[in-house]
Amino acid sequence: MVKREGFLSTSGSRFRDCRKALGLTQVQAAGLCGTNQGALSRLERDLETGSLDLWWRYATAIGANPASVDPRLASVKPKGRPKP
Repeated sequence: MVKREGFLSTSGSRFRDCRKALGLTQVQAAGLCGTNQGALSRLERDLETGSLDLWWRYATAIGANPASVDPRLASVKPKGRPKP
């Protein structure tokens, strides 16, 4: 995976495990993130590098502190997405 400024390469399996522990399906979590199930699936399997904004939205959707996942997420300003 290529790391680019503004994008985050991370372990999607950590997010998947948290999502499952909360009893959320990919469809439900994707809705909370403002994306679709296919995109979320690719992120969880580390097949895509997500934007910092998307990872921030995913972290907050599953109740994680975004900055604890990656320090760069602390500076992300959400772009008017609905709150979970």
